[in-house]
Amino acid sequence: MGQHQTLPPDQPATPRSWQDRGDQAEVDQLAEEQANEQVRAAEAHAEYLHEYGEPGSDRRARIDAAARERLRYRGIPLDGTAEQLHRAADLLEADTVPYSYYARVIAKRPREQEPPGRRVPEPLDTRQGVER
Repeated sequence: MGQHQTLPPDQPATPRSWQDRGDQAEVDQLAEEQANEQVRAAEAHAEYLHEYGEPGSDRRARIDAAARERLRYRGIPLDGTAEQLHRAADLLEADTVPYSYYARVIAKRPREQEPPGRRVPEPLDTRQGVER
């Protein structure tokens, strides 16, 4: 037998000092944090795929097309050059009406009758054609 004792493969070596035990605890904590980060990354990726679909899929293409369409105002791209953005802003300003005008238009509209199921019930004797 030599100077060092050989351990069976399934038995971990005991730490020689408290410092070795602390180092092992740090290694274990780091390994756990890495595992947790991998789980969070996998969950985020699954959520992204659920929301947007696989790259190259038909759903992804429709979402991308809709996003490109939303980034325009009256045909002018909002994510283009600064001149295009200013042109779109000028058109939007020209299309916008003051709130005071909007309020007058709404006030002039005839009030719509509420659907019959939403009216407050009236007593029978106050309705037309009902005799006491």
